[in-house]
Amino acid sequence: MRIEFNTDTSRAIWTMIKDSDSTPSMASRYPNIRFIWSHAGGTLVGLVGRFLIRDESSAEALRHRPKPNSRLYHLRRFYYDTAASYNSVQMQALKMLVGTTQIVFGTDFPMAPIPVVTNGLDQCGFNAQELRAVYRENALSILSRQ
Repeated sequence: MRIEFNTDTSRAIWTMIKDSDSTPSMASRYPNIRFIWSHAGGTLVGLVGRFLIRDESSAEALRHRPKPNSRLYHLRRFYYDTAASYNSVQMQALKMLVGTTQIVFGTDFPMAPIPVVTNGLDQCGFNAQELRAVYRENALSILSRQ
């Protein structure tokens, strides 16, 4: 089983959101680029406590709008596809972290047949409106901003 690519994705996200002592994060320097991360951000939801500063990952912090250019702010502006991630644990954790507006449909075809992905997503605990957004509307909103 190949699992390292998921961690590679998370490393790439980390590289985008971390500041150095003298330089703002790449995500802060390039605010107009819309990133779509594969595989629901890889291992992001499992590492989120290490990615975020202090209490940004607390239930209280997640209920509020994050500070501009904070790590949580950038995680919530990025998009995440559902390829190889159509399970309840990962989708519900991602929904809690970034909201369903940032989740877009992806399949990993031909590795995963489309019906396998859609059946998995249909059972992830999303309501009908959230599923419509994930399957179509969120991607359309990205494209309509061109």
